[in-house]
Amino acid sequence: MNIIFFKKLIYLGIGIGTVTILVLLVVLHKQNERLKYLSNRTRISSPPAKITPKPLVKLDNATPYLIRKAKEKAKNLEQMSSPDYATYIKIGEEYYKAGDLKKAIKNYKKALELNPNSSEIYEKLAEVYEEKGKIDKAEKFYINSLILTFNSKILLKLSDLYFFRSNKKYKAIRLLEDNLEKHPSINLIIRLGDYYKFIGDFEKAKHFYQLALKKDSTNTIVKFKLKSLQKY
Repeated sequence: MNIIFFKKLIYLGIGIGTVTILVLLVVLHKQNERLKYLSNRTRISSPPAKITPKPLVKLDNATPYLIRKAKEKAKNLEQMSSPDYATYIKIGEEYYKAGDLKKAIKNYKKALELNPNSSEIYEKLAEVYEEKGKIDKAEKFYINSLILTFNSKILLKLSDLYFFRSNKKYKAIRLLEDNLEKHPSINLIIRLGDYYKFIGDFEKAKHFYQLALKKDSTNTIVKFKLKSLQKY
Protein backbone atom coordinates (compact mmCIF):
# COMPACT_ATOMS: atom_id res chain seq x y z
CA MET A 1 0.00 0.00 0.00
CA ASN A 2 2.74 2.40 1.00
CA ILE A 3 4.79 1.43 -2.05
CA ILE A 4 1.87 2.14 -4.39
CA PHE A 5 1.26 5.47 -2.68
CA PHE A 6 4.90 6.54 -3.08
CA LYS A 7 4.89 5.50 -6.74
CA LYS A 8 1.85 7.73 -7.32
CA LEU A 9 3.60 10.61 -5.60
CA ILE A 10 6.66 10.13 -7.77
CA TYR A 11 4.60 10.04 -10.98
CA LEU A 12 2.67 13.10 -9.83
CA GLY A 13 5.91 14.94 -9.07
CA ILE A 14 7.32 14.09 -12.47
CA GLY A 15 4.15 15.32 -14.13
CA ILE A 16 4.12 18.59 -12.21
CA GLY A 17 7.82 19.08 -12.88
CA THR A 18 7.35 18.53 -16.61
CA VAL A 19 4.50 21.04 -16.77
CA THR A 20 6.54 23.55 -14.78
CA ILE A 21 9.49 23.18 -17.14
CA LEU A 22 7.23 23.61 -20.17
CA VAL A 23 5.69 26.76 -18.68
CA LEU A 24 9.14 28.17 -17.97
CA LEU A 25 10.27 27.41 -21.52
CA VAL A 26 7.23 29.22 -22.96
CA VAL A 27 7.86 32.25 -20.73
CA LEU A 28 11.56 32.36 -21.66
CA HIS A 29 10.68 32.05 -25.34
CA LYS A 30 8.26 34.99 -25.15
CA GLN A 31 10.82 37.11 -23.29
CA ASN A 32 13.44 36.28 -25.89
CA GLU A 33 11.10 37.26 -28.74
CA ARG A 34 10.27 40.53 -26.95
CA LEU A 35 13.97 41.34 -26.55
CA LYS A 36 14.58 40.62 -30.24
CA TYR A 37 11.70 42.91 -31.20
CA LEU A 38 12.97 45.77 -29.03
CA SER A 39 16.50 45.29 -30.28
CA ASN A 40 15.43 45.41 -33.94
CA ARG A 41 13.17 48.39 -33.34
CA THR A 42 15.96 50.34 -31.66
CA ARG A 43 18.43 49.46 -34.37
CA ILE A 44 16.08 50.53 -37.18
CA SER A 45 14.89 53.73 -35.53
CA SER A 46 18.34 55.01 -34.60
CA PRO A 47 20.33 56.44 -37.53
CA PRO A 48 23.96 55.41 -37.91
CA ALA A 49 26.33 57.43 -35.76
CA LYS A 50 28.58 58.19 -38.70
CA ILE A 51 28.41 57.89 -42.44
CA THR A 52 31.36 57.99 -44.75
CA PRO A 53 30.35 59.55 -48.07
CA LYS A 54 31.78 58.23 -51.28
CA PRO A 55 34.78 60.20 -52.45
CA LEU A 56 34.12 62.65 -55.26
CA VAL A 57 36.81 61.00 -57.36
CA LYS A 58 37.34 57.27 -57.07
CA LEU A 59 41.11 57.64 -57.02
CA ASP A 60 41.54 54.24 -55.41
CA ASN A 61 39.85 52.62 -58.40
CA ALA A 62 41.93 54.49 -60.98
CA THR A 63 44.44 52.20 -62.61
CA PRO A 64 48.09 53.30 -62.90
CA TYR A 65 47.55 53.47 -66.67
CA LEU A 66 44.64 55.93 -66.38
CA ILE A 67 46.56 58.05 -63.87
CA ARG A 68 49.61 58.15 -66.13
CA LYS A 69 47.49 59.07 -69.18
CA ALA A 70 45.76 61.86 -67.25
CA LYS A 71 49.12 63.32 -66.19
CA GLU A 72 50.48 63.08 -69.73
CA LYS A 73 47.42 64.84 -71.10
CA ALA A 74 47.72 67.59 -68.47
CA LYS A 75 51.42 68.12 -69.24
CA ASN A 76 50.72 68.28 -72.98
CA LEU A 77 48.09 70.95 -72.38
CA GLU A 78 50.48 72.91 -70.17
CA GLN A 79 52.95 73.15 -73.05
CA MET A 80 50.56 75.29 -75.06
CA SER A 81 51.99 78.75 -75.67
CA SER A 82 49.08 80.70 -74.20
CA PRO A 83 46.51 78.56 -72.34
CA ASP A 84 43.07 80.14 -72.06
CA TYR A 85 40.34 79.74 -69.49
CA ALA A 86 38.99 76.50 -70.98
CA THR A 87 42.48 75.02 -71.25
CA TYR A 88 43.30 75.70 -67.61
CA ILE A 89 40.03 74.00 -66.62
CA LYS A 90 40.91 71.00 -68.75
CA ILE A 91 44.40 70.80 -67.21
CA GLY A 92 42.85 71.01 -63.75
CA GLU A 93 40.39 68.23 -64.58
CA GLU A 94 43.17 65.94 -65.80
CA TYR A 95 45.25 66.49 -62.67
CA TYR A 96 42.09 65.91 -60.64
CA LYS A 97 41.58 62.55 -62.36
CA ALA A 98 45.24 61.71 -61.72
CA GLY A 99 44.81 62.47 -58.02
CA ASP A 100 47.16 65.45 -58.04
CA LEU A 101 44.81 67.78 -56.21
CA LYS A 102 47.46 70.44 -55.59
CA LYS A 103 48.06 70.96 -59.31
CA ALA A 104 44.33 70.75 -59.98
CA ILE A 105 43.78 73.67 -57.59
CA LYS A 106 46.68 75.61 -59.13
CA ASN A 107 45.20 75.39 -62.63
CA TYR A 108 41.63 76.01 -61.55
CA LYS A 109 42.80 79.20 -59.83
CA LYS A 110 44.54 80.30 -63.03
CA ALA A 111 41.24 79.81 -64.82
CA LEU A 112 39.52 81.82 -62.11
CA GLU A 113 41.94 84.72 -62.65
CA LEU A 114 40.90 84.80 -66.31
CA ASN A 115 37.19 84.54 -65.53
CA PRO A 116 36.39 85.56 -61.92
CA ASN A 117 32.64 85.43 -62.57
CA SER A 118 32.54 81.76 -63.51
CA SER A 119 30.21 79.74 -61.31
CA GLU A 120 31.64 76.57 -62.84
CA ILE A 121 35.20 77.13 -61.62
CA TYR A 122 34.06 77.93 -58.07
CA GLU A 123 32.17 74.62 -58.05
CA LYS A 124 35.23 72.72 -59.29
CA LEU A 125 37.46 74.31 -56.66
CA ALA A 126 34.90 73.44 -53.98
CA GLU A 127 34.93 69.80 -55.09
CA VAL A 128 38.73 69.60 -54.89
CA TYR A 129 38.84 71.20 -51.44
CA GLU A 130 36.12 68.81 -50.26
CA GLU A 131 38.19 65.91 -51.59
CA LYS A 132 41.17 67.24 -49.64
CA GLY A 133 39.05 67.50 -46.49
CA LYS A 134 39.22 71.30 -46.44
CA ILE A 135 35.56 71.67 -45.54
CA ASP A 136 35.59 75.40 -44.73
CA LYS A 137 37.17 76.25 -48.09
CA ALA A 138 34.81 73.91 -49.90
CA GLU A 139 31.84 75.65 -48.25
CA LYS A 140 33.19 79.06 -49.29
CA PHE A 141 33.56 78.10 -52.94
CA TYR A 142 30.17 76.34 -53.14
CA ILE A 143 28.53 79.48 -51.73
CA ASN A 144 30.38 81.73 -54.21
CA SER A 145 29.27 79.46 -57.04
CA LEU A 146 25.63 79.71 -55.91
CA ILE A 147 25.85 83.49 -55.58
CA LEU A 148 26.97 83.79 -59.20
CA THR A 149 24.48 81.27 -60.61
CA PHE A 150 21.84 79.35 -58.69
CA ASN A 151 21.94 75.66 -59.47
CA SER A 152 20.04 73.03 -57.47
CA LYS A 153 22.83 70.53 -58.11
CA ILE A 154 25.37 72.81 -56.40
CA LEU A 155 22.89 73.54 -53.61
CA LEU A 156 22.64 69.81 -52.93
CA LYS A 157 26.43 69.50 -52.88
CA LEU A 158 26.58 72.25 -50.27
CA SER A 159 23.79 70.71 -48.18
CA ASP A 160 25.49 67.30 -48.34
CA LEU A 161 28.71 68.98 -47.24
CA TYR A 162 26.91 70.27 -44.16
CA PHE A 163 24.97 67.08 -43.48
CA PHE A 164 27.64 64.43 -44.03
CA ARG A 165 31.01 66.15 -43.85
CA SER A 166 30.48 68.90 -41.25
CA ASN A 167 27.92 67.20 -38.98
CA LYS A 168 25.69 70.26 -39.42
CA LYS A 169 22.59 68.25 -40.19
CA TYR A 170 19.98 70.85 -39.24
CA LYS A 171 21.85 73.56 -41.13
CA ALA A 172 21.64 71.37 -44.23
CA ILE A 173 17.90 70.88 -43.69
CA ARG A 174 17.28 74.63 -43.19
CA LEU A 175 19.28 75.42 -46.31
CA LEU A 176 17.05 73.24 -48.49
CA GLU A 177 13.79 74.25 -46.81
CA ASP A 178 14.64 77.95 -47.18
CA ASN A 179 15.22 77.49 -50.91
CA LEU A 180 12.33 75.12 -51.55
CA GLU A 181 9.69 77.81 -52.06
CA LYS A 182 11.68 79.63 -54.76
CA HIS A 183 13.19 76.50 -56.25
CA PRO A 184 10.74 73.60 -55.73
CA SER A 185 12.96 71.02 -57.42
CA ILE A 186 11.94 67.41 -56.92
CA ASN A 187 15.56 66.58 -56.12
CA LEU A 188 15.53 69.02 -53.19
CA ILE A 189 12.27 67.54 -51.93
CA ILE A 190 13.59 63.97 -52.10
CA ARG A 191 16.83 64.95 -50.39
CA LEU A 192 14.86 66.54 -47.53
CA GLY A 193 12.99 63.25 -47.16
CA ASP A 194 16.32 61.43 -47.04
CA TYR A 195 17.72 63.80 -44.42
CA TYR A 196 14.68 63.47 -42.16
CA LYS A 197 14.73 59.68 -42.54
CA PHE A 198 18.40 59.65 -41.58
CA ILE A 199 17.84 61.60 -38.34
CA GLY A 200 14.82 59.45 -37.45
CA ASP A 201 12.00 61.93 -38.10
CA PHE A 202 9.94 59.51 -40.15
CA GLU A 203 6.76 61.61 -40.27
CA LYS A 204 8.56 64.49 -41.98
CA ALA A 205 10.37 62.04 -44.23
CA LYS A 206 6.99 60.64 -45.34
CA HIS A 207 5.71 64.18 -45.90
CA PHE A 208 8.51 65.06 -48.33
CA TYR A 209 8.39 61.72 -50.14
CA GLN A 210 4.63 62.17 -50.63
CA LEU A 211 5.27 65.71 -51.87
CA ALA A 212 7.79 64.34 -54.36
CA LEU A 213 5.25 61.81 -55.62
CA LYS A 214 2.79 64.63 -56.28
CA LYS A 215 5.36 66.05 -58.68
CA ASP A 216 6.22 62.69 -60.20
CA SER A 217 3.74 59.91 -59.42
CA THR A 218 5.75 57.37 -61.46
CA ASN A 219 9.00 57.78 -59.52
CA THR A 220 9.72 54.20 -58.41
CA ILE A 221 12.66 55.20 -56.20
CA VAL A 222 10.49 57.55 -54.13
CA LYS A 223 7.76 54.90 -53.94
CA PHE A 224 10.29 52.45 -52.54
CA LYS A 225 11.56 55.01 -50.01
CA LEU A 226 8.00 55.73 -48.87
CA LYS A 227 7.14 52.04 -48.63
CA SER A 228 10.16 51.45 -46.39
CA LEU A 229 8.60 53.85 -43.86
CA GLN A 230 5.16 52.21 -43.69
CA LYS A 231 6.01 50.44 -40.43
CA TYR A 232 6.61 53.76 -38.66
